[in-house]
Amino acid sequence: VASIATAISLPQFIAIGLSFFFALLVHRSVREGLRKLAETVEAPVWDRLFRTARLISLPIAWVIGLWLSLLILGGFGQMTGLVRLFASLLNAWVIIRIAATVIRNHAAANAFSWIAWTLAALNAIGQLDPLIRWMANQRIESSTVNVSLWDTVQGLIITGFMLWIAFAIAKLTQLKLDRASVLNTSMRVLVVKILRIVLVIIALLIGMRSMGIDLTALAFFSGALGIGIGLGLQRTVGNLVAGFTMLADRSIKPGDVIE
Repeated sequence: VASIATAISLPQFIAIGLSFFFALLVHRSVREGLRKLAETVEAPVWDRLFRTARLISLPIAWVIGLWLSLLILGGFGQMTGLVRLFASLLNAWVIIRIAATVIRNHAAANAFSWIAWTLAALNAIGQLDPLIRWMANQRIESSTVNVSLWDTVQGLIITGFMLWIAFAIAKLTQLKLDRASVLNTSMRVLVVKILRIVLVIIALLIGMRSMGIDLTALAFFSGALGIGIGLGLQRTVGNLVAGFTMLADRSIKPGDVIE
């Protein structure tokens, strides 16, 4: 932070402002062109790519202006630290937004982009390592749990990633089974549901383990869950099991009406 403060100068602010004005002009023209081009295609993947291109056209144009400013300022012997920092952060944003195109959910893609960019920004100003050390010192300790705040953050990231993989595998399996003629509709639904449940449980266990939680503590939870089912959830669990049973014995299929 101190190095950034000493690198601030008026010519750099002027260069950043002029570069942004140039980027706005380019962005408006590019955005309009991409909008017209997007109207000519209907495939979802192209729509997602065009949307991402519209989002990153402004930072790309700004980065180009900043790198030109670096050349000009460097040629006149001016300080360039602040301009270089802005350019690096914008480069990181562009790369992250492009990587986020593989995430179909718009909200999840935005969340991934902002979290990743925030980490990149903290690293650029030299504050990421101190933040990690501070989170590692904030701990919860007991006989079965020894978890720090940093372990929790890592666990949540790993859990989210594993859940994304689990749902992606389940979706891919569903698409494959929909094209297959070996299984009927009921069995396809049953296989996908069981696979999704198993994958989600595995993802959650991996996430909990990555946090440092002793999984043997789940034995107590399983006993409490069994008591809860025995006392008040018999009908709910029975209906769930009955649904799987009816799908398995092919007595009904999705779309049937039960009166």
